[in-house]
Amino acid sequence: MRNDLLSSIMNEFHSNEIAHQTMNLPKANIVETDENFRIELSVPGFKKDSFEVKLDKNILIVNGNQKEKETNKEKYTLHEFSAKGFIRRFSVPKNINGESINAKYEDGILSITLPK
Repeated sequence: MRNDLLSSIMNEFHSNEIAHQTMNLPKANIVETDENFRIELSVPGFKKDSFEVKLDKNILIVNGNQKEKETNKEKYTLHEFSAKGFIRRFSVPKNINGESINAKYEDGILSITLPK
């Protein structure tokens, strides 16, 4: 009985942790043309220099880090969003030209172009 309860608690904790991590992942669009793939991530509120984009074998890794604003003067009565980082990984085809990957950030959208 004790093991069942512990197992249940751990499963609930693990499910909540996965749900929490999933909620923090930015939404993505992936577009394919004859020349390239383009991945668009919705990441409003970040700064241009907050992102790291790298290709490791056939995995594109997008890392976003943002520091939360420090304020001691205000007391939140509701605090639903905060500056948190994220890591998204995308499997990409082998025919991607890793040397020519281009990223730009505009109007809250990080757009990564992956030439074929």
